[in-house]
Amino acid sequence: MKFILALHTETDWNESGRLQGQTDIPLNEFGKQRARELGDKIASGLGALGIAKIISSDLKRASETAQIIGERISVPIIFDRRLRECRFGSLEGLAKAELKERIPELNGSPTFTTKDTWHGSFHEYDFSKFGGENRDRVFVRHRACLEEILRTTRGQAIIIVGHGTGLNTLLAGLGVEQVLTRGDYYVFEYPRE
Repeated sequence: MKFILALHTETDWNESGRLQGQTDIPLNEFGKQRARELGDKIASGLGALGIAKIISSDLKRASETAQIIGERISVPIIFDRRLRECRFGSLEGLAKAELKERIPELNGSPTFTTKDTWHGSFHEYDFSKFGGENRDRVFVRHRACLEEILRTTRGQAIIIVGHGTGLNTLLAGLGVEQVLTRGDYYVFEYPRE
């Protein structure tokens, strides 16, 4: 079965480099414009796939992105809490520079790239000591959603709209060497052959 994974587009917190997690932040105007562009790109590039529906995280930034894409391709949208972003606990709302300052153990970890931007280290992370989630928990709930879609929808392409750490954790856990970027989509077959 074909799945099209897409990340939500920009929020004010994305622009200011704040860790969003499950804090429910809406798209900003630039994000809405980018969602329209993404919807147009999907409509023109994947229209022949016969997309059946969109399944999206219920957080505003993903649900708004899904609704804008849905307007472009005229398919129903279902919201699923399992597709929410990783919960980062008390770290949510902090700027990435603040994270390095407040949590010294993150310095030098794969969580940050050399440019001090969030990386998400999709193969290994654990935010449980901050009241958040670990990688395994995020992977399990995303994969459970994927498995349910597989059981209930046969032979049709499905768009999944979610979040950077969540969807990239899903891909990494499935052994897919691909990192999703905002404003783009990735098509893959599941189960993998």
